[in-house]
Amino acid sequence: MPASRVLSRDDGVASRVAERAGSGVTQADRTGARHGAREKIVLMFHGVGDVPPGVSAAERPYWVTRSSFLQIVALVKNMNFGREVVLTFDDGNSSDLFAASELARAGLRAHFFLLAGRLGAQGFLDAAAARDISRAGMEIGLHGHSHVDWRRNSPMDWQREVSDARARIAETIGRPVDRVAIPFGYYNRTVLRQLDAYRFHRIYNSDPGPTPAGSKMVRRTPVMRHSSMQDIVDILEDRCGPLLRARRAIAPLIKSWR
Repeated sequence: MPASRVLSRDDGVASRVAERAGSGVTQADRTGARHGAREKIVLMFHGVGDVPPGVSAAERPYWVTRSSFLQIVALVKNMNFGREVVLTFDDGNSSDLFAASELARAGLRAHFFLLAGRLGAQGFLDAAAARDISRAGMEIGLHGHSHVDWRRNSPMDWQREVSDARARIAETIGRPVDRVAIPFGYYNRTVLRQLDAYRFHRIYNSDPGPTPAGSKMVRRTPVMRHSSMQDIVDILEDRCGPLLRARRAIAPLIKSWR
């Protein structure tokens, strides 16, 4: 199968995954309904595969190899970690097509957070690809318009970055967009109030660690190019020392009250 194509609703596994999605209800929501709400561990990806030439030095460590990604998919599919494991992808890179296809093959779903201003740009998903990913049963969310620091937004910036960008993505995929991932994970009290006013169902940040069941704010731990499979297992099993746990608890409180 070409890497540029996502399994469609007519492609067996992806068709069954899409059918389970129902009317806007995610696989995670259905799992919670069956077994009771569970704590989540969310893995955050950006690009998968060879790093394109135009990617900045700061972003390059966030691109994982295809082989590493496939190992992680197999790990998530075949092991029970006692928590709900969620995969997310930021920025709308064209490599999301490969990721979505492999996840559909494995019978898994993920959340893809797109930048409205980069749809159709070189190296990013176009409108048809975004629809293809959505039709394969994946959840499409908002990552903004231009990938800027929302703490500096003016009223006009909020209109462009959230309201207009959300409307464009919703029109592109033909369904509402009710999840948002904050660019860079940068937020403060004003950002959270603004996003709450837009009535997003879930708000994804970049604070590592598990997320309590039912929380509107969702933590995410990045998967890096240097991450080993043991690193991934440690993340999924939440193996860390007391100092890191204390930092994880305090940092979001500080940011949300600034």
